[in-house]
Amino acid sequence: MNELVVKTLSSDFELDGKKLPKFPFVMDKFGNPHLLINRFLREYHVFKKKNDSELTILPAARNIVSVFNQLDKTYISNGSEDLKVEKEARRVNAASYINHELDLDSDFNLYGDSFHQTWLSASDALISLMLNNSEKTSPNQNSTINRKMGDFISFLWWAEKKHYSHWLTGINDRDVHGDNEFSVALEPAKSKHHLYSNPHQLTTEDGGRRKGHGAKRRIDEAYTKLQIKKDSSASPKDMALHYRNLLILRVIREGSLRNTEDITLELSQFQGDPEYDMSGNKVCIKTSKTKGKSKVSRYVEIPAMLDKQIRTFIKMFRKQLLPKAMKGMKPSPTDPVFPSTKTGMALNRTSVNGIFKEYGINPHLGRMLSISEMAQSLWKQGLGEGDILLLLSEHAGHSGKTNGATIRRHYLDALRELELVAMENPVTLKCELNDAESEIERLKRENEELRSRLRST
Repeated sequence: MNELVVKTLSSDFELDGKKLPKFPFVMDKFGNPHLLINRFLREYHVFKKKNDSELTILPAARNIVSVFNQLDKTYISNGSEDLKVEKEARRVNAASYINHELDLDSDFNLYGDSFHQTWLSASDALISLMLNNSEKTSPNQNSTINRKMGDFISFLWWAEKKHYSHWLTGINDRDVHGDNEFSVALEPAKSKHHLYSNPHQLTTEDGGRRKGHGAKRRIDEAYTKLQIKKDSSASPKDMALHYRNLLILRVIREGSLRNTEDITLELSQFQGDPEYDMSGNKVCIKTSKTKGKSKVSRYVEIPAMLDKQIRTFIKMFRKQLLPKAMKGMKPSPTDPVFPSTKTGMALNRTSVNGIFKEYGINPHLGRMLSISEMAQSLWKQGLGEGDILLLLSEHAGHSGKTNGATIRRHYLDALRELELVAMENPVTLKCELNDAESEIERLKRENEELRSRLRST
């Protein structure tokens, strides 16, 4: 059975003078390129949107390929005879959406064989079935599943607008189209910044940004559960694994880092003396990656106590997570702080989302809450909305070109929901309390051991 795969080009790859390191190239497992998906990645993501190749285009390619392969394996029928009939009907139906004039005018076979034409068999019913199946079986958060489907829908919309398909994807309008209907029906855009609204989505875990209290409660519960798992682990590797997961969540929650910035932190940032701020309560570190055009990294601040615990993790626990082949190797300053147990390299975003799915949270909620709480503290100090948005944008690593619009859209509604909190991050205080309680328990045990020795002598 065939399937699509994503290969990455070299770190030196350029397209029309634009550097595109690790640019994705989509082909089937026999090496045949998927011409239209690759064309979409170039025309839409590179030339129109001018997106970053590693942070945006590569994940989008992987999402499209993932949904494409799932579509190829998804059928509504169950019985062998019904399945045979459905396969033939889908093949014929897919061919009906092809723009044969474009295909004939092209020097290449634009659409490829029946497998490469799988995207043309998409329909509302099949997409709904795929979403339901993913919700039941996928380790990913619903928001991640939605992002994958959103990238695939974006490709379908582009293909329709470029006339590579006909009546496959669009917005049904009886006044314009009469009785004709699109197989993948979208809805009118809800804002001037979008061309359409995508109804093919699952309900996300946080249920919308206005449920900040619920998200805060779930993240606090995840902290507690991970701390308990760490302290009660049966083996050093299990303890290291739970400690790693707790620290990943804490860096996002207490440092307001993006998921990608968190999982790509390098050992070099925790070697040598910490760089404290003037208060001595924060430590400045540098990310190895960040988001934004022409932006390679940025400086962020994390609580000094969290910096100390990350250093402890690196010194005493990190090596327990490395594969056997890497355990004897001397770590490089560019190695990730939080390695994958399978590869020893940096985790990917999908893996991190899967780790926290059992706790009912998306790590990005931690970033949202952290910035909301910072906004509350600034508001309590008497700053105006304009100053708050400017400071939040800088703290979050958002582009100045947004003029605070992104921060306003994503975080101010959470600000209205949450109660005012003190300047210091309450989660940091909770972790300090947990550590203090653990230290007290340790001292009690040592005290009892000393008493026992004294009695025996």
